[in-house]
Amino acid sequence: MTSAPEIARQYHARVHDALADAYGSLLERWQRSPRPDTDLDAIVELIAAVADGFALRHVADPDAATEHTFAQAAVGLLEALTVSTTPE
Repeated sequence: MTSAPEIARQYHARVHDALADAYGSLLERWQRSPRPDTDLDAIVELIAAVADGFALRHVADPDAATEHTFAQAAVGLLEALTVSTTPE
């Protein structure tokens, strides 16, 4: 029998893989890649942690933690943690 923590870890791994694929495709379209001091997995973990925080805050104050503010935060993190791949 699988334990609850193991089920949660497996779920987290599946979500992480799906988000890595999605953010990887997004960065390709935006012509960006992770900065030399980070990688896509670390970026995904950071954005997932921010999403967890927004979800918790939304329970306490739905007006303060909106989808729009989360999207702004996620885009800001992507811009800060990546660099352009287009020649200047």
